[in-house]
Amino acid sequence: MYIKKGSLCRESLSGNPILKNSNGQAYEVSFIAAFIWERLDGETSLPLIKEEVTKVGDISQEKLGEIWDLVLTELEKVGLIYNRDHEIS
Repeated sequence: MYIKKGSLCRESLSGNPILKNSNGQAYEVSFIAAFIWERLDGETSLPLIKEEVTKVGDISQEKLGEIWDLVLTELEKVGLIYNRDHEIS
């Protein structure tokens, strides 16, 4: 289960959301990436988030499938999400 870290700090000059990680580094992201990030609360299932993205973003399951893993990988790489399943007990 992925959980968001950091915060939504503002919009860029182009209007895209900017997310800031806990180290203060800011990243301009797409609206879809910001929507996914916002929903990663540790309780909402990934299938439900995918369903919500297709409805709200007016995007097909096929198109979402092409970008889903990339969005999660990139958000994790820059410290905006973490995978709770990889925590050591």
